[in-house]
Amino acid sequence: MALLGLSLTAIQVWFARYPTTEMLTQYLLWAGIFALGMWLAGDGPADLWALLAGVGLGQVFLVRVDMLVLLPIIGLMVLVLLIGGRKVLADRSSLLWFLVPFGGLVLHSFIHAWLQSRPYFVIHSGLGLRLLQVNWVIPVVAIVTGLVGLWLLWRYGAVLGQSIGRYRRYALFALIGVTLVFAVYGWFVRPVLGETIIRADSYSELAIPLTDHENWVRLGWYLSPLGIWLGVAGICVLIWQMNRRVATMLAIGSLFAVLYLWNLRANPHQIYAMRRYVPAVVPLFIIGGATFIGWLARHRQTGWKIAAGVLAVLWLGGLGWSARGFVSQADYNGMTAQLQAFDEKLEPGSVLLFNDPAPIGQGDFFGTPLKFIFGHDIYTVRDLAAINEQDLAGAIDLWQNSGRAVYWFGDTAWPDANGFRAQTEQYELSSQYLEQSYEHKPETVMDGQWVLSYALLGSRTPQQ
Repeated sequence: MALLGLSLTAIQVWFARYPTTEMLTQYLLWAGIFALGMWLAGDGPADLWALLAGVGLGQVFLVRVDMLVLLPIIGLMVLVLLIGGRKVLADRSSLLWFLVPFGGLVLHSFIHAWLQSRPYFVIHSGLGLRLLQVNWVIPVVAIVTGLVGLWLLWRYGAVLGQSIGRYRRYALFALIGVTLVFAVYGWFVRPVLGETIIRADSYSELAIPLTDHENWVRLGWYLSPLGIWLGVAGICVLIWQMNRRVATMLAIGSLFAVLYLWNLRANPHQIYAMRRYVPAVVPLFIIGGATFIGWLARHRQTGWKIAAGVLAVLWLGGLGWSARGFVSQADYNGMTAQLQAFDEKLEPGSVLLFNDPAPIGQGDFFGTPLKFIFGHDIYTVRDLAAINEQDLAGAIDLWQNSGRAVYWFGDTAWPDANGFRAQTEQYELSSQYLEQSYEHKPETVMDGQWVLSYALLGSRTPQQ
């Protein structure tokens, strides 16, 4: 039932067809979580499950840069396994089967990020560090709690195990209470208390509304209100039925749920911002909903079984109803054929320079297919004032001297001022796309038209 619910979910359908890494991240993350649970629970060959968990979770770091938040949970888990001894992990040798592939892949991801995508890696790491600075109480409390817990495990492991068994119900009740308080506050209270704050983005003049106080409600646009609350109820059931396998899933899924339902990095396009929920949060809520319905169905009384059936129909129907438009709409249909016609106007293997200060502009939107489908080299000039004019002009000279055509997109004032002959031409493209709204769930299909203004740069005239 969880698989059916996930397959009907609007965000799942949308990003399954979107050229981003959400689906691969989801697959690797949950494959790793499943293997990790099987390993820690002692079900089956320990070495094999440890290896699969290490490979699956390790590869996640190669797919998405914001998976760094997994490291504290994995690190704490490894310390518990090391300190707890055979009382925690029966087959201690299997720990190496997890650590070697996991550690190697994480190290590889850092090397790859530094050597091949350093600006992107530094920007995202910096954003994470700034969030920790603003909300410094959370990491401080987490670190202190973790250190105290590890010390207690090391010093009083046997006594602590007995105490956990004795007070297990109280601890689970407390976790369920925290979950319900967070859900009620996020759904009912925070949207009323919060106010939309307009801030200027650090790298542009684009004002983006911060709507974190509505994160729960906005997720409900795609999961349906019933889906949200069935998910919460199912998470509470999973907490009450806590075991080693469930604990790893809840720890990782809840981490991302708390992180993004409290503070979601805004984007000018609302549906694009929702991609943050796809890898972990949406599957967690879907699993929670299926778990609660299954828990009701296992009751012997007929009334509970009927209630489970009715809820299942309403839940799946609500997910399907929320997915209307997302299932049928395909953004930018026919754009590839239009770009192919445009490519025929360009010299093969040319260099395209987009003079575009927008954070997400023509260089990103059209440059990506022109690079990966048609083989041109693409560069976007965000800020001409920050570029050394002689270096840029010299690079253009080198490309031209090596026999490559260089095209300038946008205002040609800079090429003209630096001695490059340029005669502007235009190429028009049109297609349809789902509206990029923030105040409501995207529903309207928009007609889009774009004009590419470009010029083939001639050889440079010697400067007087």
